[in-house]
Amino acid sequence: MKDSILLGTGNSRYLKSVEDFKTRYPTYEAFADALIAGALPVDLNGINRDGFQQVGDALNTGNLLQDSTCEILGIPSESVPNDAFAKLALGIGKYGYVIKVTFPDGTPAPGVSVSGILSPLGKSLITDGEGIAVGVSEKTAVSVSFSHDWKDIAIPETVAIQSSGIITEKTIALQYAPYITITSSIASLSYSKFAKAVDITAVGAGAGGAGAAWNAGVGGPGGGGGYVTTQKGVDLSESPVIKVAIGKGGAPAGEKDASDGGTTTVSVGNTTVTAKGGKAVADANWGGGDYESYPGGIGNGNGGRTFYQNNDGHASPGGNATGYIFDEQDLGPAGGGGGAGGTPSGGSGKKGGTPYGGGSEQNGNGPGGGGGGESGDGNNDAGRGSNGAAYLRFIH
Repeated sequence: MKDSILLGTGNSRYLKSVEDFKTRYPTYEAFADALIAGALPVDLNGINRDGFQQVGDALNTGNLLQDSTCEILGIPSESVPNDAFAKLALGIGKYGYVIKVTFPDGTPAPGVSVSGILSPLGKSLITDGEGIAVGVSEKTAVSVSFSHDWKDIAIPETVAIQSSGIITEKTIALQYAPYITITSSIASLSYSKFAKAVDITAVGAGAGGAGAAWNAGVGGPGGGGGYVTTQKGVDLSESPVIKVAIGKGGAPAGEKDASDGGTTTVSVGNTTVTAKGGKAVADANWGGGDYESYPGGIGNGNGGRTFYQNNDGHASPGGNATGYIFDEQDLGPAGGGGGAGGTPSGGSGKKGGTPYGGGSEQNGNGPGGGGGGESGDGNNDAGRGSNGAAYLRFIH
């Protein structure tokens, strides 16, 4: 195309105004006031070729983007040149998706992985410094999912996006997570720059269930539930790193006696929140007496005891735990609960303590649950204690 080149003589354009211009603006002051206020009516009334060294090509549909070109590219006739460029870059039969991800305060969120579409070069997508990822697909409807490392920010649900043209734009606003549950150890937990403090509830692991006294048909005692410890408002400015060590559930009796539940710790700088695991006990061991009792392990919810009386074995349910998530009852129990005593020979099993104690011969079934004891006939092994857990609620 040919550009216009002006002579610089000040006469390249004609102006036209309203017919009653002189009536509206009888003085120079009225004219100047209207001009300053942006209210002076005027049209650009064509060019004066005498003011041009070279008159350039006009900008119109014919020389910018013809309807026939739009038809070849498979784009609407009202498309603009940028649409054509985008279509050429994407390729015929492909659609572009521009995904913008923002933090809860509306600022761009860089470093978020975007799945469900690929880059124009077929690579995986991560949002850039402006929180933007540009992808392509042959589909006019895509399902896009997201992932990131900030534990204080919720992972968005998968989003269904319907193409609205050659390029479709979609903004995803991240939200803060109400709280998170951690069930495995993390050497360095990541969180966003917006987190200022954190509430912590730690749950120790449950102990394993003990072995039975087969010669008396008495089941093994249950393991104790893991303890619960809460500390609120721990300042994050003293350390950028949160370390979480989750206690391991105690092993049930077998070739060796049952073992205690492990300790769970959450460390932020010089602050460490500690929750001890439940205790295990030795196997039941009938000594030939008319009445013998075998207490369960001590814990947050003691393990159910077993005992021999009147020539029969007996068992008790596991003890219930105390302690809520962040000490708030409406959030529910944090963990623990003693494992039940093992089923006596010829008898019936017992329930584990709430919330997560294992029933007779059952594993603990949630954070800090104690394992149930071995059955009195030896046919069903003792249960393993559950691992501990940690709950974190970030304050922004």
